[in-house]
Amino acid sequence: MTTGVHHIGLAVSNLEESAAFFTKLLGWQEVKRRDDYPAIFVKDYALTITLWKTQTEGPIKYDRKKMSSFTT
Repeated sequence: MTTGVHHIGLAVSNLEESAAFFTKLLGWQEVKRRDDYPAIFVKDYALTITLWKTQTEGPIKYDRKKMSSFTT
């Protein structure tokens, strides 16, 4: 039975700006960085979010038939 969410991943075009939103505006804690991924992990008291850099700078149109691909 699922009782909640522990970890979510978000693809973002600006990694540093997105991490700053969570840490500076929402008061979350940065817990890890991976330059090879590239990703920044942030958390509050219950939830961890992985912010990972997309391969493009602009928005990516969601296509449910191509969910595994983030390139346009």
